[in-house]
Amino acid sequence: MDIRRIKDTELDQALELVLRVFMEFEAPDYSAEGVEAFVNDVINNEGFKQGCMEGAIKMYGAFDGDKIIGVMAMRKVTHIMLAFVEKEYQGQGVGRGLFKYVIDEIRADDSSCSEITVNSSPYGAGFYRSLGFIDMSEEQEKHGIRYIPMSFRIRKYPDRDTAEEILREAEACNPGPWGNHSRTAAHCAEKIAEYSGMDSEKAYVLGLLHDIGRKFGKRHLGHVSDGYSYMMSLRYDDVARICLTHSFNEKDIEGYVGNRDTTPEETELIKTKLAEIELDDYDKLIQLCDAISGAEGVMDIIDRMTDVKNRYGNYDQSKWDTNLRLKAYFEERMGKDLYEAVEKEHFRP
Repeated sequence: MDIRRIKDTELDQALELVLRVFMEFEAPDYSAEGVEAFVNDVINNEGFKQGCMEGAIKMYGAFDGDKIIGVMAMRKVTHIMLAFVEKEYQGQGVGRGLFKYVIDEIRADDSSCSEITVNSSPYGAGFYRSLGFIDMSEEQEKHGIRYIPMSFRIRKYPDRDTAEEILREAEACNPGPWGNHSRTAAHCAEKIAEYSGMDSEKAYVLGLLHDIGRKFGKRHLGHVSDGYSYMMSLRYDDVARICLTHSFNEKDIEGYVGNRDTTPEETELIKTKLAEIELDDYDKLIQLCDAISGAEGVMDIIDRMTDVKNRYGNYDQSKWDTNLRLKAYFEERMGKDLYEAVEKEHFRP
């Protein structure tokens, strides 16, 4: 299956598919007036066709060879106007593939876009919910058309399974204890987030990939810029940010513990991007988890910082004190002892 933008010369073929599938499967959710309205607004509407040709409406197609087997149309980037898949291809991931393609294109072309909406028929609502859409309100009706307003939040980080695969691939490139350190950080971040009312899935992924720059070799400060550039190349902006901020709890590159092995360009990248960021609770969470995570499990924060100090010969006192304040901050937020929350005595990566 190939997925790409529909060409102008393919538009009529795509709309024929829409009409055929609509009449077979969507019509039960529409009155006679609703069916006529949909056909006039889309199939027979020259304004719709013109919008597709001019780019105001983006039409995407899934192809089996030269045959169009599924279509999805987007208006103003953020609203799904329609999505249809040929009957014999339904249940084979065609619709899901179209949606993933659209999300990837939005991430690449418009990083500011954070939400997609759709007015789904009751028939199609189950499909959208399976993609992660949530109902914005109860079922409504307009011009004889029944629909459910739904929305999808665009995440700027991978799902759990994808993140774990990214880490495994990175470890194969540069084996070492950093992999299990990352797993420990992910576990701690997930647990603290659960008790703090934060998104535990997001916290887990950010913790798992905060050191992903180590994929590219045994670098010190260089792993920060490597991780940032790598995650940005995959369009995971939230992870790229954490790759930068986890090492600088005061946003000061001078407080970095380790060798300054970056090129002038990489150093400037780190300084510039750090200056643009206002640290939020996810930045602070991963900074704390980095400071208590060892390759064999959770460490006492003092022991962990002392170990780093012994290995590198120094540990900036201001950075040390900030980590202790982060511990106190999240303990107050959780209403719980940090080490109890992260199962220090029992967790092993």
